[in-house]
Amino acid sequence: MTQSTVATGDTAEAQETVAVRQVVVRPVRAAPRAYLSANHMEALFGAGHKLTPVWNGLLGEMLCLERVTVSAGNKKESRVRVVAGTFPATQIALTHTALHLLDLRGAPVFGQEGAVGAALSGPKGAVVLGSGVVRAAPRLILPDTVARKVGVKVGQLVELSLPSVGEALEGAIAVEVRSDLREGVVVLDTSVGDRLLETASLTVKLGQPRHG
Repeated sequence: MTQSTVATGDTAEAQETVAVRQVVVRPVRAAPRAYLSANHMEALFGAGHKLTPVWNGLLGEMLCLERVTVSAGNKKESRVRVVAGTFPATQIALTHTALHLLDLRGAPVFGQEGAVGAALSGPKGAVVLGSGVVRAAPRLILPDTVARKVGVKVGQLVELSLPSVGEALEGAIAVEVRSDLREGVVVLDTSVGDRLLETASLTVKLGQPRHG
């Protein structure tokens, strides 16, 4: 473990200790996903349609055989897989590549609200979203045993870098901790994911947890 002190004010009390940990994780490429509300599910696939789950993803989401097409103007992305279940509001999580392809700008990070919309089409119909298109942001998900070992807490913001490819991920991301994982997973929406081996060493830079 390496420690350094970052000055955040004029007094010693305002200083923050930053710890750097090495964690071995499995890199996963972010993929387009559709989280559909009940109304939109019916409009796209028909009344009473039963989804066909085919894969329990590493992130704990059951992915389905069904897909939807996202359109913006005359541009389309047809590889958006539906996540099993229905959700209070439809969100379409797209990668940076897909957002660029569709020329959709200003999409908020997954889990946040925004005003970027698009048209959705399925085998039985189509809907137009005034909002709900989001960007699939990098995510760090750790088994609870690993999180305890390295001192990372749920929701804590960390900075990530990948020494094996000499890159840092832009900005800080929140940590998710799960008890059903055997190994850490980092979800990447960058070209870095294409250059990593099956596992990679990840540097986690964490400050003191914020309270209040």
